[in-house]
Amino acid sequence: MRIHQEASLGIGSILALQVLLSALAIALLTRMGPVIEHVLEDNVFSSQAVQEMLAVLADAETNADPARRARFDAAFARASDNVTEAGERPYIAEIRRHREGALRGDVAARHAVIAALEGLSEVNRQSMVQSDLRAKRLGQAGAWAAAVLGAISFALGIMVYRRLRLRLELPVELLRLTLHRLRTGDMRARCVIAEAPVELRDVARDLNVVLDRWLMESGSPVTTETRREATDVRRLLALLLDRESTPVVVINADRRAVAMNQAMQALPLPRVAEDGTVEPGWAEEPVSATSLRLLRWIAPQQPQEHPEA
Repeated sequence: MRIHQEASLGIGSILALQVLLSALAIALLTRMGPVIEHVLEDNVFSSQAVQEMLAVLADAETNADPARRARFDAAFARASDNVTEAGERPYIAEIRRHREGALRGDVAARHAVIAALEGLSEVNRQSMVQSDLRAKRLGQAGAWAAAVLGAISFALGIMVYRRLRLRLELPVELLRLTLHRLRTGDMRARCVIAEAPVELRDVARDLNVVLDRWLMESGSPVTTETRREATDVRRLLALLLDRESTPVVVINADRRAVAMNQAMQALPLPRVAEDGTVEPGWAEEPVSATSLRLLRWIAPQQPQEHPEA
């Protein structure tokens, strides 16, 4: 997969989740708006009408004041036209049946109307409680959905970063180390990248080809076919050595390194004395029927402390 495809896929997935999270927030707010509006239209207006009717009945001179009677009738009309709960209908019928007697001063009728108004107020209060619970459930559902999408977005971001690091950052680092080894005089350095986008693998391949061609042209006067074969042997040897997880270097009879693996990039070349001994920390594995020596790095052992007697 190419670089722009991997970057587009990873970043596009994160952006898509962010858009989904924004759409969820908009949908949640859109649904909560009608719930709040429902409380105002269906319950608050009815509760105000109940309060006005109770205020009129609290005045003992209601029957002598046409304006207060008109106020009671207007409030009762609003409550009758705003019936939104089935439990309101019996109380509305009770008020309609006894309101004339209550307004004339009949004590029994007034008690009946007041009891009906209390029941009507309770019905609207319960309706507001249920609407509040529905709004809370919507808010909780939206919060959990946002939390889940946020967690998915966070996990996806980590996955995208790790993939970009493995596919882009580490191959670029191998290229940098290879060029650093070339700049310091190690002309046998080669860049072997197995897992990387097509562009980076092409860069590593072209770099190796240019280095091999330069060595072929600047080497000893032998035939081109012989040089090409020797170069192929060196590349095959480097590929086989890269399968080793520990640092490995091959030296010739002149104590010069002729091949090494990628793990050697973190270590300096071992020092070999004139008598052939190798500095501590390296184990030698002779290669039979050749003058080459294979040196494998081992962790130096810490000196043991002997307890005092």
